[in-house]
Amino acid sequence: MSLPLPDLPPALLLAIPLIVLAGYTIFGATGFGSAVVAVPLLAHLVPLTTAVATMTTLDFFAAQHTAWRQRHHIAWHEFRRIAPAAVVGIALGGTLLLNLPPRPALTALAIFVGIYGAYVLSGAPRPRHAPAWLAIPTGVVGGVFSCLFGTGGPV
Repeated sequence: MSLPLPDLPPALLLAIPLIVLAGYTIFGATGFGSAVVAVPLLAHLVPLTTAVATMTTLDFFAAQHTAWRQRHHIAWHEFRRIAPAAVVGIALGGTLLLNLPPRPALTALAIFVGIYGAYVLSGAPRPRHAPAWLAIPTGVVGGVFSCLFGTGGPV
């Protein structure tokens, strides 16, 4: 029994795994960032919902592997604080992903990537300790971005 290939040009069938490889090269070097790299590039080739679903599925397994290896370094008290808010954000992000028309979703992705890229390139200092109250808004926003764009990364 053979699986049918999608009706895509051969160059596209080659580009998709190369984009995913580039994303996971970043993930291997930093522990996050696979979807931040791959989803915007994949969105040029396939619908955003397909790009997000693909990277989210792959990221699930990659994040599980990373979390298992690094489980002794997880701040469990912080995780328990942020997890309920992230679940709410994931529900909101999933609703947006399924109901937003493609054009506004792609525009929002472009804005998100631009702002995130500017933040990273700015060299802004990262706080060492965030106040506890930030867990709720951070969890909700992280959950929305994670589900809407597949870019939340491992907690």
